[in-house]
Amino acid sequence: MFERFTEKARRTIFFARYEASQYGSPTIETEHLLLGLLREDRALAIRLIKPLGSIEAIRAEIEERITRGKPISTSVELPLSAECIRILRRATEEADRLAHKHVGTEHLLLSILGEEDCLAAQSLKSRSLDPEKLRVELGSKSGGDSAQPAEPQGAAVLRVAPLLSAWGAGDAKRFAQDFHPQGEFTNVTGASATSAAEIEKAAARLFASRDWRKKEWHIHDVQLVANLAIVPVFSGEPGPEPQLGEIRLILVFKQFSQGWLLLKAEASVTEALPSENAT
Repeated sequence: MFERFTEKARRTIFFARYEASQYGSPTIETEHLLLGLLREDRALAIRLIKPLGSIEAIRAEIEERITRGKPISTSVELPLSAECIRILRRATEEADRLAHKHVGTEHLLLSILGEEDCLAAQSLKSRSLDPEKLRVELGSKSGGDSAQPAEPQGAAVLRVAPLLSAWGAGDAKRFAQDFHPQGEFTNVTGASATSAAEIEKAAARLFASRDWRKKEWHIHDVQLVANLAIVPVFSGEPGPEPQLGEIRLILVFKQFSQGWLLLKAEASVTEALPSENAT
């Protein structure tokens, strides 16, 4: 489904998953897709939405109309709702209708508006965002997200979730599998591991912490670096009996001949680790 999606469109889906987890939703709903779009493509949001009302007001309205639950760990895979699946499929149709080769964030926005009864569409239409006028405007422009070829970084973005799942679950073997043969993992102690076997052992030692599985993991940011690497930044909150404090993990993906692989991962902790000899 996503072969024609641009980098921005793919990252919108990634951020929608993040929004759903933060609001404690068991599924990715249309409002999460809209919030992901506003987070990812602020230029589009400012050009098409902000003149009709505050972007912050849209988030506030959504928060008023949904039932907010306990945040879900980002290591948990969340399914797309039936409405979101329809929106993603219809976005391709919108691109075809405008004779655009690639599916961009503007097509996602049009497709959201086409799902008339959903919360995201209601919020946009209450601000007088008209799909037909938007379609005419987009059809008259050669620029925009749709004019850009699908960037390969999008593939790396989609790989973040399963890797974070391995990290959050304490699965050292699966975590080590995503590294490039010349990749490097730096543990919270500052020790570096460079082979798959060493990385697996280093990760396993970290995962052996007694309160590791009690932690909740959250995505803090996603950045593109020099059009070569994507750097997701995660952090974990300490459990009821903190042993490691707050841990942050920085992952650097790079595209190699065999695809996007982890070039470097660095874990850091905000407070000193207890000595292994401490009692």
